[in-house]
Amino acid sequence: MTSTVPDETIEAPTTTTTANLPASISKLPIVCLAHGMRHKANAYELKNWVALALTLDGRDKLTKILQYVARLLSWWFAGRGRINQAQRFASLKNSLTTSRKAFRMGRSVIEFHRLRKMGILEALGYYLQQNLDRKPRDEPAGKCLDTGGYGKNQQSLVPLLNGLAYRLQQKMATTFLLTEPKLPDTPLWALLGTALKTLGLMGFWAADNISFLIASGTFDNYRLGSRERLERRNRYARRASAVANRAYFGGAVAGLIVNVRGYLDQRQTTLHFLQQRREQTQTADEIDFTKKGLEKAREKHFDSFVALTKSVCDVLVFSNNPGIDLWQQQIGHKMHEGFHCLFGLISASAVLYNNYPAAC
Repeated sequence: MTSTVPDETIEAPTTTTTANLPASISKLPIVCLAHGMRHKANAYELKNWVALALTLDGRDKLTKILQYVARLLSWWFAGRGRINQAQRFASLKNSLTTSRKAFRMGRSVIEFHRLRKMGILEALGYYLQQNLDRKPRDEPAGKCLDTGGYGKNQQSLVPLLNGLAYRLQQKMATTFLLTEPKLPDTPLWALLGTALKTLGLMGFWAADNISFLIASGTFDNYRLGSRERLERRNRYARRASAVANRAYFGGAVAGLIVNVRGYLDQRQTTLHFLQQRREQTQTADEIDFTKKGLEKAREKHFDSFVALTKSVCDVLVFSNNPGIDLWQQQIGHKMHEGFHCLFGLISASAVLYNNYPAAC
C-alpha cells in the first residue's frame, strides 16, 4: 500500500501533470508511512493510547477492532470444526456489536450540526451569484416570462426556460446570501460530496439508534405474549438496521468519490514540490521553503491515502451487510468472511490513526 522509494531514485518531471510525468513517477503512490507517522505522538508511550481511548471515536473503534477480531476468530474456529470456540467468540462479537450501539445515541445531532457548519446554502448562493450577469441570449429576462407567443412560435420555449432559470437563480441567491458573496474555502464538488456523506451518516446514526431502542424492548407492546413480542421486536429491529446500513452505504459511496478526487489532487501537490526539490534553487531560503513544503505535502498526501483506504473498506464492508447484499445479488453468496473482517479492521485502524494524538 505504501512506497518508500528514496528521493534519489526519482527524476524531476518537467511539469506537474500526470501525462508528462516519467512512468516511474506516474505509477508510484508516493505514500510513505514514515511521513504519515512523523506528526503523530510516540506509539510506544502508554499515555498517548490512554488519550486516544478517552475520545468517543477512539473507544468506539478500539471496541470495533475487538469486535472484528472476535468475528474473525469465530469464523476461523468454525472452519476447523471447533464449534464451541466458534460460538464463544460469536457471542463476544454480538455483545460488542450491541455495546457499541449505546455510544451512538444522539450522534445524528452531531452530523446535523456539521452539516449546518458547512455553509452549503451560502456556497450555492455564491456560485449562483457568479452567473447572475449572464442574461438569456434570445430575449431579456422580463420578456422571457411572456408566454403569449408560445402558441404562435414554439421556438419561444427556449427563452421562456432561460428566463425562468434566471429568475430562479436570482431568488435562490437572494435567499441564501445574507452577507456579501465570498469564495468558499472548499470547492463546490467537495462540499456537495461531503454533505451527501454527512447526510448518509446522519441517517445511519438515527436508524441505528432506533434499531437499538427497538431491540432493547423500549417500543414493545406488552399486551402481547412474550413470544410474539420478541418476534415483533427482532423483525422491526432488523428493518431499522437495514435502513441504517443503506444510509451508511450511500454516504460511504459519496465519501469514496470525494476521497478519490482529494487523493489525486494531493498527489499532484506532492509531485509539484518534488519537482521543485529536483530543480536548481538559487538561495538557501528557497531550498528550505521547498523542503518544508514537500514534507507538509507528503503528510497531507498520506492522510488523504488513509481517508481513501477507509472509504474503500467501508464501501466493501457495507455492500456485504443486510439491506444491501450486493455480493449476494451479484455472485450468489456473501463476501468471504475473512476479507469482510480484514476490511473492517483496516477501516477501524484508519479512524484510530486520525484520532491518535499529534506530536507536540
